[in-house]
Amino acid sequence: MNNTKNRAPAISINGKQYCINIGRDVIRKLGFPSHVCILQNYRKNAIAIMPCEETEVLSFRVPDGFTTDRMKKFRIYSQALVEEILSNNDLEAGCIYSLKGQHEPDANAVIFYLSEIKGISNEDKIST
Repeated sequence: MNNTKNRAPAISINGKQYCINIGRDVIRKLGFPSHVCILQNYRKNAIAIMPCEETEVLSFRVPDGFTTDRMKKFRIYSQALVEEILSNNDLEAGCIYSLKGQHEPDANAVIFYLSEIKGISNEDKIST
């Protein structure tokens, strides 16, 4: 039995490929939106993923069938964003890091606090 209800939504930040891998539980917690955006809060040292309209600047389309097809991945490639996150948190550029988030229903966002970032090896994967 695969119980995803109690699983924490997760992302990984890949400093080698300059991408952010979005876990399936992030999209499930947000209510299966067609597009999401990433916002940064420098004061709280956090990033948020939240639903948005297709027309929003920096909106990212969630791949069709992403939450049901285990072969599909949702990656956002942005060298500038990944480098900024890594440098602001004194993290090594060539490594992969994972973050577990908290769903904030009032804001309809999943918040990831960068102070809780963890390094993972190449063999480890985020829960998707």
